[in-house]
Amino acid sequence: MFKTGFERPEKCFQCGRCTSSCTISKLMGDYRPNRIVGLVRHGVPEGMLDKIIWNCARCMKCVEYCPQKVAPADLISSLQHRAVSRGSKFPEAYGEMMKILSETGMAFRQVDVTDRDFEVCNRTSMGLPPLTAGAKGKFREIMSKITAGEM
Repeated sequence: MFKTGFERPEKCFQCGRCTSSCTISKLMGDYRPNRIVGLVRHGVPEGMLDKIIWNCARCMKCVEYCPQKVAPADLISSLQHRAVSRGSKFPEAYGEMMKILSETGMAFRQVDVTDRDFEVCNRTSMGLPPLTAGAKGKFREIMSKITAGEM
């Protein structure tokens, strides 16, 4: 049985509460955390799940709503880690986010927004100070350890 952390797929009785609470399953009808847990529980090869596991939004509602404390989000995270360890590619958006994170310390680039009067707003126009990336150096240190195989 595949298990690395808090996930407990053997306890799942397929009630579907994780799927009914899942943010992504509301947007993507074919994404069902309980189905992923069931497939893992029944020994489906992990490679078959490599595409769908990247859709998880990490809202953790599946963990909160599960009466059996199965932790589908933790299982999906473990599947993602194992997929990358096997050499599977993760989505390009993840790579871009990691690049931005290593450069700025933030997960996304700052963008201007348009209000309902069609005026473009940004931090400067709103009188806000520029964002600083305090964790930038620490993130680079962690990323260098990961790429060197130290973590």
